[in-house]
Amino acid sequence: SLDTNDVFKVAKGAPQVIIKLVGGNDDAVRAVNALAIRGLRALGVARTISGTDNYELIGMISLLDPPRPDSAETIKRCNGYGVDVKMVTGDQLIIAKEVAHRLGMNRVILDANHLVDPSKSDEEVTQHCERADGFAQVIPEHKY
Repeated sequence: SLDTNDVFKVAKGAPQVIIKLVGGNDDAVRAVNALAIRGLRALGVARTISGTDNYELIGMISLLDPPRPDSAETIKRCNGYGVDVKMVTGDQLIIAKEVAHRLGMNRVILDANHLVDPSKSDEEVTQHCERADGFAQVIPEHKY
């Protein structure tokens, strides 16, 4: 800090990554889940304890990342034309379900890791895709 000339590192990122970095924190997990239920994303922040590489949790920053204002109407119109709309997002599963609900979609949202599970056959993956209204926790590697 400026007053003490202490040097420290700061880390910010996905809550689950920051919580793991600090060695776990059940209160933080509960706080993130409470935000997610309301459709809010979170960003974790931690810092090192002076003179060590051990991180302590500073807090979680809540963020609202709403869909475009015309999204619900667009989905409704697509459905009216017989188009089956699927949501694909990097958000947590619980956030994706809340957003789907707000958009007038069903809440059958699957964790994208189901799609890359080596124990699942191509037929099982296809069935998952067909029954789902969307996929959450999608990362770039899931595209390949």
